Amino acid sequence: MKHILILASGTGGHIFPGLVIAENMASKGWLVSWLGTRHGMESEIISHKNIIFNSINFSGIRGKGLYHGLIGLYKFLRSIIYSFFLLNRLKPNIIFGMGGYATVPPGIVSVFFKAPLVLLNSDKKLILSNKILYPFAKKIFFGFELNKISKNKKEILTGNPVRKEMKCEIGPKFRYENRSGKLNILVLGGSLGAKILNENIPKALSLISVSIRPNVIHQSGKKNILYLSKIYKDLKVKAEVIDFIIDIDKKYLNNDLIICRAGAITISEICSIGIASLLVPLQISSTTHQIDNAVWMYKNKAALHLPQNELNPVKIASIIKNLSREKCKRIASKAFEIGFKNSNEKIISILESLLEK
Repeated sequence: MKHILILASGTGGHIFPGLVIAENMASKGWLVSWLGTRHGMESEIISHKNIIFNSINFSGIRGKGLYHGLIGLYKFLRSIIYSFFLLNRLKPNIIFGMGGYATVPPGIVSVFFKAPLVLLNSDKKLILSNKILYPFAKKIFFGFELNKISKNKKEILTGNPVRKEMKCEIGPKFRYENRSGKLNILVLGGSLGAKILNENIPKALSLISVSIRPNVIHQSGKKNILYLSKIYKDLKVKAEVIDFIIDIDKKYLNNDLIICRAGAITISEICSIGIASLLVPLQISSTTHQIDNAVWMYKNKAALHLPQNELNPVKIASIIKNLSREKCKRIASKAFEIGFKNSNEKIISILESLLEK
């Protein structure tokens, strides 16, 4: 039986694309194994799937001080040895890295085995783990166009893997034109919620007249639902507060605008379904990936962009008050236009073709 090993850990942006590929490969008769970490969310997610899960004890060595750096280096060397014995035991036909620190040790060790290493770079720019593994990779799939056109044949523009329920064959024009009344807004901060959105969105809505105030669904994160519900109540703003949204595809289809972060997979799903968005990219010192994603969408007229350092209730209220359903439709249509329609199929096809060579 053909065997693929998925390397993915840490965030949903690494795990969920890996899960899409795992399920697609399994449906084609492949045996699927997964290498992640025990402390990451992947261990719980994969435990409910028909996938063989293996764990590695490695948490990266970047930006945590000398002591943690030395401990990280020790764990890295130990992970290299562990990865060698694991790959020797599993003997996969293909090794597919989705990005993240845990992909690095097995990615490096892959040079000692016949199985080709394939990487997914879901963001606009090459992420650190993929920069490290670039020399060892047979192919690198990109979720977005790079700033510079590369002549390297190992680089392939595929788009990001997208869950089948987040795919929409019909563009957004019909959906928007068949709605009336107030705008419908979905606020997403990821499964854990986003503190800055939780704090500012309710206040922004309170600044908008009730007669034109949009209908709002706000995903709070499980730890924040009581706190956020109280804020809305105290401000006398009506909103549906949900800790975690299960039927996210339906929420995308039934709303006019999403206010959210700018992770690569979120962007890909926005484009796949076709919905207007106000992107508030995460701003941290170690990476600009979300900012790059948001700027790319904004330059393509496929989203609105509000930098985190400019975010405040007055600014958000102003943006919402100046929105119309017609403007949302134009933004959504542009997002749908630049989205990749067959990314899953293209990735699967290339993976399978590697065994034929």
